[in-house]
Amino acid sequence: MGYTHYFTPKINKEQFDKIAADVKVIEGAVDLFDGRGESKGVVYEDDEIMFNGDASKGEDHETLVINTSGEWNFCKTARKPYDDAVVVTLLCLKFHSPESEVSSDGDSGDWVEGKELFKKLFPDRDVPKIEL
Repeated sequence: MGYTHYFTPKINKEQFDKIAADVKVIEGAVDLFDGRGESKGVVYEDDEIMFNGDASKGEDHETLVINTSGEWNFCKTARKPYDDAVVVTLLCLKFHSPESEVSSDGDSGDWVEGKELFKKLFPDRDVPKIEL
């Protein structure tokens, strides 16, 4: 087992597009890489967003995939540096879709840095509440 986030995105295309726009803001503040952690930059598709950490530095683990399928998913980050970007992305998911389900192996202390980054990047928003 490792440190893992769990989520069920309950989003439509409009909400997905807002989350994708938020991830572009996150990507401007945090170095993110494709699903394999090899090429710099988030992968944006019509109904899917994918990113990982930097494999060349051993900072990759599992790829975060957000899509409109509505299916339960998870991302094991092992608390590697891209975890804060995962946390912020999941907070954005919850902000745009309060009915989406988000949980984690971590406790509230594990989310402090991600929440601070959310506040910095989106200062006009309240941080969504996540039951941990």
